[in-house]
Amino acid sequence: MGSNTEIVVRTAWCRMLAASMPQMQTGCAPKTLL
Repeated sequence: MGSNTEIVVRTAWCRMLAASMPQMQTGCAPKTLL
């Protein structure tokens, strides 16, 4: 759990969502890195 691959996939997925729906950007913040 929490492998680098998972983080990369999640980031890419969030980026794609943010690109199509700018209002999703805040909900896609990587809280685990804060």
